[in-house]
Amino acid sequence: NITGNYSGTVEKTYQITQAPVTVSAVAASKTYGESDPTLTATVTGLVNNEPDSKITYTISRVAGEEEGTYTITPTGEASQGNYSVSYNTAIFTINKKSIADGTGMEVADLANVVYNGLEQAQAVTVTDGDTTLVKDTDYTVSYSEDVTNVGTVTVTVTGTGNYSGTVEKTYQITQAPDRKSVV
Repeated sequence: NITGNYSGTVEKTYQITQAPVTVSAVAASKTYGESDPTLTATVTGLVNNEPDSKITYTISRVAGEEEGTYTITPTGEASQGNYSVSYNTAIFTINKKSIADGTGMEVADLANVVYNGLEQAQAVTVTDGDTTLVKDTDYTVSYSEDVTNVGTVTVTVTGTGNYSGTVEKTYQITQAPDRKSVV
């Protein structure tokens, strides 16, 4: 019904545009040697309490198993129904494993030795479960000053590369038996 001094019709066109939605990866971490945790992301910007399942995406991280940081990336279509989707990355961190934490790590005990007048810096064996670690790659070794004469030798094993922490072991250089001849 038109009333008053007006007549005719007016037609207007308008467009409903997509609402912006953001998928953001959630930072995650693990300790060297562990399995990856499940990677996750959050979805923000959905309207009218629509569920996250309205947005389809996958999530992955840059490959690598060494200590360090890697990028977690969610990916999917930029246009999904009523939504324009953007994606934010996050950081995945692989932390060094402590050689001293007792979770499958072992620095073997060292046997006592008898004084022989020579340096007796005993070799150290470090294992991570069934894997024998490599000296100067996974750990370094230092000895107390005197590894020749009778006394206690302190061996310090320090994690490097994918490993951290310090373990000290000791062994004794004992007196040589008396070599008096019996007549």
